[in-house]
Amino acid sequence: MVLALALTGSCEPKASTTPVEATPSPAEPPPIAATPTPPPPERAPPEPVIDAPWTDADVPRIRKYQSLVHNAAREYDLDPHVINAIIWHESKFHADARGPGGAAGLMQLMPTTSRAVAKKLKRANRPYDPKYNVAAGAWLLHRLLEIFDGDERLALAGYALGSGAVRKRLAAGEPLPEKTQRFIRKVDAWSKAFAAAEQELGAPAATSSRASP
Repeated sequence: MVLALALTGSCEPKASTTPVEATPSPAEPPPIAATPTPPPPERAPPEPVIDAPWTDADVPRIRKYQSLVHNAAREYDLDPHVINAIIWHESKFHADARGPGGAAGLMQLMPTTSRAVAKKLKRANRPYDPKYNVAAGAWLLHRLLEIFDGDERLALAGYALGSGAVRKRLAAGEPLPEKTQRFIRKVDAWSKAFAAAEQELGAPAATSSRASP
């Protein structure tokens, strides 16, 4: 009986007295912060509308010379709207316009300039012939852009003042005359007006210019 008790007692597992450590729960990841939604991009302010300097009565006269203007622009890689703006400033599209110092025709070519360009182009010097005048004025603007490394503002200054006078002022650090600066501002503004009215003014259907992409 004692043996039986001993055997019985030896078969029962003894309770462990060593404390069991609890397995820690894995730490929860920190919440992911929401990515803020960027504000919508600001819209660029609309281009100011440039009032056309011409009237309805001038439109037929302007239309008359658009083929010449756009042909010259293609030939000399120019913006036809800039050529139109220069012509408007110089003669208001009157082919027989005469200005101070003998300036002649649509683009008001000075006598010495007209003769020199005619020699370069190997053409007759006919400043009151619209075809020659526009071609000569476009060639001159193209040459001025070459002289001033494509700077249209300086090229326009050269058209109004002469390239030599512009270079002297630049070398001396002197500003352009106010009259020349007004000419540049007007041509810049009016070229935008001509661009906006291109179809109204009867521009040729297929054009290629420095302003076109």
